[in-house]
Amino acid sequence: MVSSVASSYIICIVIFVAILLIFGIPRILSRVSLPGDFAWTELDELRLSPGAQSLFKKADQIASQLFFMPVKIFTVPGMPQKNEHKLYYNDAEAAGLLVTVMHTPQRVVAVLEFATRFEDGTELDTGNAPVSGLFVEPPWKDVARFPGQADLNKLYGSHRARVEQKKATGIAPRYARPESLMDEIRQAQVRQMDYQVEKGILKKDEKANVYRATPKIAFKGVSKFINPFADDFTLKKFLVGAALGLALTCLWVFLVDYLGLEAKIREIFPAYSASQITFLAFCPGFILAGLALGWQFPQKGFLWGFIISIPGIFLLPASAADPLVYSLLSAMAGYSANKLHGPEPMSQKLARLVGALVFLGILIIAYFLRVK
Repeated sequence: MVSSVASSYIICIVIFVAILLIFGIPRILSRVSLPGDFAWTELDELRLSPGAQSLFKKADQIASQLFFMPVKIFTVPGMPQKNEHKLYYNDAEAAGLLVTVMHTPQRVVAVLEFATRFEDGTELDTGNAPVSGLFVEPPWKDVARFPGQADLNKLYGSHRARVEQKKATGIAPRYARPESLMDEIRQAQVRQMDYQVEKGILKKDEKANVYRATPKIAFKGVSKFINPFADDFTLKKFLVGAALGLALTCLWVFLVDYLGLEAKIREIFPAYSASQITFLAFCPGFILAGLALGWQFPQKGFLWGFIISIPGIFLLPASAADPLVYSLLSAMAGYSANKLHGPEPMSQKLARLVGALVFLGILIIAYFLRVK
């Protein structure tokens, strides 16, 4: 059984990776582009998206306590996703704060980032971006990420500690006038793009005045997508998620045996096959584990739901047909739970969750009818 199960999982993983490479790389190459010039359009605060209004309002309250004053609300046209930004600046600390709301096809992502530039041309950035990014970090930019850290006070505390360490080496921060900040950001963006072109990550299309993706960044994007340790992974999240996911699966298996759930289901549905009875009895445990992992890993619920379900497969009785489907159920449950993350209103989150659960329901029904 072990060898047959392992073979089915290996085949599934190979097919999954092949599909991503065949379709993902051309998709990235054809669709990913960045504007050749960093231009911005000021936004009316009253016309922001609900997610941005909520996030900026919370940021205003905490930023003022940290002596950060608002500078500008803007968007950058020509980006792959709709984006909304609010820039703050602390004169005394020579520190900027950029609060960003990115609208991806799957979800809305909120990003907080503190930045301090120094007289030697270097820069310290401290943020909570769940994705480390596909760009090569330039040598003048020192970035620290704390995925999922939404507490501005704690994030700024980490940033100030890093700034103090830098100052202790004798390098002073470079102070800027608030009115010149946008121009400085534009210059920094041009410098960053030039470096990515130098490293082969992007190529400049002079005729269209855009930066286009290269095969190098496309392959890197696919690699990060299938890497469960990328993006929002932390050891603490892994330990909690793995413990909770495995515990839910094992507890459910124990309850099925302790309560004699299979026998009770057979009494209610005597016409069902042994595989269908087993499926009805055990699949809720895998779904619960997937939901827990999807909540723990906002970007990787599908992958971790799939991975953590594998030990539970070996606890299933011999009547369980196609154990791989149980892992797919757990993965889809993780994907569904991911829909509850983000700064947008709960009504939008629930709508996305319902859509993912409908797909999960279709998978359950299709498999149940197949094993009949």
